Amino acid sequence: MSKIVQKDKDSSRFAGKIEVTDVTEEDDYYVYKLKWLRFYYSNVNVVFQRMTVEDTFKIRKSCPKLEKGGEYIAFCWSVFECGKVRPYKDLTLEEWRLL
Repeated sequence: MSKIVQKDKDSSRFAGKIEVTDVTEEDDYYVYKLKWLRFYYSNVNVVFQRMTVEDTFKIRKSCPKLEKGGEYIAFCWSVFECGKVRPYKDLTLEEWRLL
């Protein structure tokens, strides 16, 4: 998974820490059930965001697979769609500064 850069932050509405609680397959997608652990920044009201953010996301199988039980940072364009996901344990100091 590629590193998080300023462009990822600039093009997203919020970033959050997620835990993958379940993984299934559907056609050309992995379907992930998520638990949102924390929001790092947001362009929208965080209370509203917590109420509306999706807890299920589909990601094409051509993308790296997320592991059940794994924790990740997700940069999202909306409460329905995230564009960049990176393993939480692999974050560099530069990536932390973007949060």
